[in-house]
Amino acid sequence: MGGAHNVLINAAKDSMAGVRPAEQENIGNHGHNAIVNFAQSWKAGEDVSVPDQQSLGGSHNVAMAVIAEQSRKFKNQQKKRVSQSNTGVLQAVFSSMSSKNLTEKQFNKNLKETAAFVGFMATIAMCVAFYVTLKTYHAHL
Repeated sequence: MGGAHNVLINAAKDSMAGVRPAEQENIGNHGHNAIVNFAQSWKAGEDVSVPDQQSLGGSHNVAMAVIAEQSRKFKNQQKKRVSQSNTGVLQAVFSSMSSKNLTEKQFNKNLKETAAFVGFMATIAMCVAFYVTLKTYHAHL
């Protein structure tokens, strides 16, 4: 399983997963000795908790920095995975659009249909504007 540091990391992960071990009495050791004692108790199968920051000193900060770094790496991997999947979809759409070679007949047909739709929308807009203007003019009289 590894040294005391790895045992502490695994115990912290178990704690985050909801496993609640019993409280360990503060043995008064500092830094590395507290981690070693904790690891020995954990390997022996005893119910122990992660020592507090005062008993660990700088070792607590190192362990927490390692956990934070692992979390940051995981989040970056997730972001890369999501961005790669989105990029793949966009590339597929644009490549399918650019691969179509329209003949001149198809292009002219599309142009006529688009122009007819734009003309229809413009006619409706002018009719609405005329109706509003006419109603406003008659209401003003």
